[in-house]
Order: sequence, then structure tokens, then C-alpha cells
Amino acid sequence: MKIQQSIRLRMLLLIIFLTACEKKEIETPHFDVQTDALSYKVGQEVTFKFSGNAENVVFWSGEKGRNYAYKDRITEKGVLQTLQFTSAAGQGTQNDNLSIKISRDFNGIYDAANIAKASWTDITSRAVLSPNPVTGAAGAATSSGAVNISDQATDGDVPVYFAFRYASASNTLKPRQWTISSFVVSNTLADGTVNNVVANLGLAGFKGIDVSNPSFQWAFTPNVQSPTSVTMTAGNVGEAANEDWLVSVPVKLNQVSLSDYGIPIISITTLSPPKDYKYVFAAPGVYKVVFHAFNQDVAEKTGIIKEMTITIVP
Repeated sequence: MKIQQSIRLRMLLLIIFLTACEKKEIETPHFDVQTDALSYKVGQEVTFKFSGNAENVVFWSGEKGRNYAYKDRITEKGVLQTLQFTSAAGQGTQNDNLSIKISRDFNGIYDAANIAKASWTDITSRAVLSPNPVTGAAGAATSSGAVNISDQATDGDVPVYFAFRYASASNTLKPRQWTISSFVVSNTLADGTVNNVVANLGLAGFKGIDVSNPSFQWAFTPNVQSPTSVTMTAGNVGEAANEDWLVSVPVKLNQVSLSDYGIPIISITTLSPPKDYKYVFAAPGVYKVVFHAFNQDVAEKTGIIKEMTITIVP
């Protein structure tokens, strides 16, 4: 008798356990949205009226930065890719020690032999460098301006490497010291969004490669992990010839650093979900408005998309 009761108890516990473990399906929400018109004036309030039972609703206006089609965008070949950096020349009478190069086939092995194997395009003439005064005085820290490197971007995702090459000859002229103190690479998209592919000198991940005369090499300040400047010191008159490279990590010129995002209107924690949403467009245009309505739990998400085209006139 006791054995039978024990078996029944175990079976009951098993049934309770299996029932508790049954997966509760997430239902696709019922949701719709309407407006009184499809054309409005700049500054005029647009009221989007809701119906349905969605637990979560996110609004995408279709404006720059809030385009649903770009919510997962991580790469896009923009209309313009640029490089901008700051350079400063030290005292000396030996000029033109610094050049800027870019490569699409460097193999990422940071030594002199592999630097020599790669093909490097010289882009020095595209940039403004710190001046080399004829008096031998130091040149002021100078912005390169926006250096157009769009010709180096590809339709694919091939990375490029940037390099600063320092070279000084052994002669009767004193070579100049050079300092690089900023470095930004940008990808401008068709909608005008400017993405900083490389936002600062530290993120460029530069590494120094000594080719000749190890007495003088690139020095990172305050450290190689997070530099705010990199300097190539120079020797005196008659110093042995010197060549050093400063090469970046691989950079994908088509990278998009910021995906577009929507505006959450309703969430599962909203106590009294609104029946409408009011929005004002600040500029004329034709906007593809998207409402993403969804239900979810920790394991599953299901939803629907509602789209409409809103025209905004002056």
C-alpha cells in the first residue's frame, strides 16, 4: 500500500513538474496605426492613433538617425571617406622627413620585411603638414584638413592600413623631429550622417617599426596603449640615416559606428499604454514611418511592422 502511494505521489509530482515546464507561447500582437492625413506642414503636429494590444511599441520616424531600415547597419560605402590628423615639426634644416601612406595589401605583420612587401600609396600631397621654416625654427602644430581618401574605399569590406614614414639622411643638415597628436578617419553616408570609423589616435592602434638606426624610434605619450601623441625624435647633424614607420591597425573605411535607433513608446512596464502618439517633423521631405509592435519574454520575441509614408511640406 505504501509503495503504491509512493508511486502515485511521484507520478503526481512528475505531472506538476512537466506542466510547469511547458513552454508558454508568445502571441503575435494585434496592432494597427492610423493618421487623419498623410501630408502635413513643417512644425505641424502629427497624431498617430493606435489600436490593438501590443506590449511593446517602438517608433521610427524615418528621419536621419531614426530609419528602421538602418537599425542593424554596420557597414555602408559612404559618399566620402576622410582622414584628419595634426602634425608638428621640430627645429631643423633638413625638411620633408615625414610622409603619409596607405595600403590595402599589408599583411598585418609589423616588421621591416613585411612593410617592404606591401604596396603603399603616398597621400602626403593631399594633406597640410606643419611648415618647415627656412630659418630652421619649429613649425606650428597644424591640422591636415579633411584628406579625401575615398579612392581607397572598396565595395567590399577590405581594410586599409595607414602609415607615417619618417626618413632622415646623413648629411650636413639637422633633421627635424615630428609629432602626431590627433588622428580621425570618417565615413560620410548618403544621408549626411558622419561616422567616425577611427575616433582618436589611441583607437588607430599605431605600432612603431624601426627600419634603420634603432637609436631613434617613435615614442608614445603617455603610453603605447592610450597615446595622445606620438613623436619621432631627431638626431644631430651627421647622424646616421634613419627610417621608421608608424603603422595603424586595419581600418574598414565602410564601417558604420552608430546604427539608427527608434523611440520606445510602449513597454511591458507601461501602466496605462497610450492610445496615440504625437510627433512633429522639423524639415520637409517624404518619410517612411515605421511602428514595430512586439511581445517577448526572455526566450522569444514575436511582432509585426506597420509602415506608412508621411509627406511633410514647407
